[in-house]
Amino acid sequence: MTKTTHLTVRGLIWLTLCPVLACNEDDGTSTIDQSPAIGTAGTSGATAGNSGNTSAACPVMVNDADCDKTRRPIVFVHGTVANGESFAHPALLLASNGYCPDRIRAVEYHSLIAAPCADGAATCAFSLDREATYAGAKLAIDQAIAKLLAETGADKVDLLGHSQGSGHGSRYTGENPDKVAHYVHLAGGQLEVDPGGVPTLCLSSTGDRPVTCKTTQNFTFQDETLDHAAVSSSTESFVEIFKFLNDGKVPQYDTVQCGDPITLEGRAPTFGDNTFLPGSKVEVYELETTGNPTMRGAPTKSFEIGADGNFGPWEAHRGATYEFKLVPPPGDSRRPRHIYMQPFTRSDRLLRFNFETKDSTASATSKQVNYADSHAVFVARRRQKAFLFGRDTLTVDGFAAINELNAAARTVTCALYLYDKSLTELPGPGDGVSMGGSIIKGTFVNSADVFMPSSPPAFMKVVFNGVTTLVPNWSSGSGGMSLVLLD
Repeated sequence: MTKTTHLTVRGLIWLTLCPVLACNEDDGTSTIDQSPAIGTAGTSGATAGNSGNTSAACPVMVNDADCDKTRRPIVFVHGTVANGESFAHPALLLASNGYCPDRIRAVEYHSLIAAPCADGAATCAFSLDREATYAGAKLAIDQAIAKLLAETGADKVDLLGHSQGSGHGSRYTGENPDKVAHYVHLAGGQLEVDPGGVPTLCLSSTGDRPVTCKTTQNFTFQDETLDHAAVSSSTESFVEIFKFLNDGKVPQYDTVQCGDPITLEGRAPTFGDNTFLPGSKVEVYELETTGNPTMRGAPTKSFEIGADGNFGPWEAHRGATYEFKLVPPPGDSRRPRHIYMQPFTRSDRLLRFNFETKDSTASATSKQVNYADSHAVFVARRRQKAFLFGRDTLTVDGFAAINELNAAARTVTCALYLYDKSLTELPGPGDGVSMGGSIIKGTFVNSADVFMPSSPPAFMKVVFNGVTTLVPNWSSGSGGMSLVLLD
């Protein structure tokens, strides 16, 4: 048995990294060539209720069928309490610059395996079982690489690892240099050498923990706002990754370009431990964002989840607004979950939608959320960077959800729980007033007291940095939470 304890963000980040030695630092900068070349001009579709950078106007089309099949496949290894979505934004940018989206894969593994207590003790503080965790990651990497090489005929892949995943990625590369052409070390510990002699890029940031590696290339972002998550997920990191994998050539586009067809697929793991729930479902609804959101009819697609956690692929409509509903297996006590995003402009094959976890460590924060049928519960999550007070704005029906308590610099808040704080220690009705602040907090997550009444059924207006997403106010006690994926 183990006893899990609260760990600070930095404590858990660096608990999972492998300390090694320092090296030279490259603080050079890069520029983006904005001139059009890849793809063809054109427009398609019409914008639905949610609107922002996914405008239906497509002056450039970079279609999946025109991708460069001579480029090596890519495998990404996520960090602590994360999953493959940590690379979703760079994957879209790579595809916008000619990479084949179906050749960019991300693995999942249990990143919070606790080591046994010493001397037979019944309880103890959490300590990561590094060998067991690596064994799970290694198996997933092996399977992903074998599948990609068989499908594409490539001889090797390019491997990337972030945070805890950088420890797994560098170790795997050192043990399997015959399978890896390039390795990218994202927000990881210092490296003394290129693992296994494989050309390696080491990326870090002064806004996280700068390191200097004795690798083929080392680059440290001189940006205090580029956080731990952003070293993996941001446009800035994409640029450096692209240059490294393409002999110094800068990417043509640093924004996501339209493409046809729009093929969607992904996985539905539990949060943190990344297990799968056979018999669960992902239901897809195409929404009209006016009127009663509960009267949306039957799903347009429904996928039963198997042992691999996969759903899709299928083709989506440009400009359409979708709801993805996670339905637990029959007899499972988990609540359903609802996911909302901006309309898709191109294929997105790294969708990751989290079911509630039963793991005691992974659920340490989420189990404190107040679910009650009197109000809705939202989780707002960024795909590129952590939330930052003073740079980012997030409002729900006009109420400011980001503040100095839940999104201060270096808190690395990647997800915000928004709900009405209970008047007691038990779940139940709150005071019906939005007070902001911070109710609960944990590794990479924080919260705010935001009252969102569940009656009458309606769409609530979530605005992040000027981009609007309309989200239904489901009764959280029976209807579960809504996850709003931003940017």
